[in-house]
Amino acid sequence: MPLVLVSFSTCASTDSLGTGRISTFAKNTYSSDKQKHQQSQKEIQALLQAVIDAILQENWKTLPQMVHPERGLFVDLKAHWSYEKVSKEVSRKDSYLAVYFFDKKRLQAQKRTKDVETVKEILLRSGGLDMDFFFIDSKNCEVKLSFHKNQSYSTDLNSPYFIKMDGKWYIYRLL
Repeated sequence: MPLVLVSFSTCASTDSLGTGRISTFAKNTYSSDKQKHQQSQKEIQALLQAVIDAILQENWKTLPQMVHPERGLFVDLKAHWSYEKVSKEVSRKDSYLAVYFFDKKRLQAQKRTKDVETVKEILLRSGGLDMDFFFIDSKNCEVKLSFHKNQSYSTDLNSPYFIKMDGKWYIYRLL
C-alpha cells in the first residue's frame, strides 16, 4: 500500500538558542494506513532528540536504553550490532561510535585524510532539523532529516529508523 500524507505540522521539540541543542521540527507524516500517528511521532521525535543530544555531548552512555535488547541496532546501513555489543561499545573511547560520530582526530587518522567530518560536525552545520515521518505501519517508522542550513550535508546522514516493541519505541538504525 502506498504511503500518503496524513498530517503536516511544524512542532518544535527544543529551542537551540544558547542551549547547545539542535532544534528539531516535525513536518510531514506519511502513512500507509492513513493514521496520523501523533503520539508515536512525539515519542520518536523525543527519542531522536535524545540521540542527537548524546552525539553533541559526546556521550553514548544512554544509547543502550534506546535499543531493543532482542533486535539490536544498525549503526550504519550495513553494520548490525547486538544489544550486548552496543552496551560494550558505548564505554570505549576508540569505538566505531565514538570515532565516526564525534572524534575527528581519530577519524582523520583512520581515514588517512583531513577531509572528513564527524556526524557531530555535520549536525552542527544543520541550523536545525526538519523531520518527515514515514510510518510503514504502526510499529515501523523511518525519519527523513532535512537541514535548515547547508542542505547538501543532510545527504551525509542516514535516515534513522525506529521500531515499536512491547509498546515502546526504540531506535533501530542510527543517523
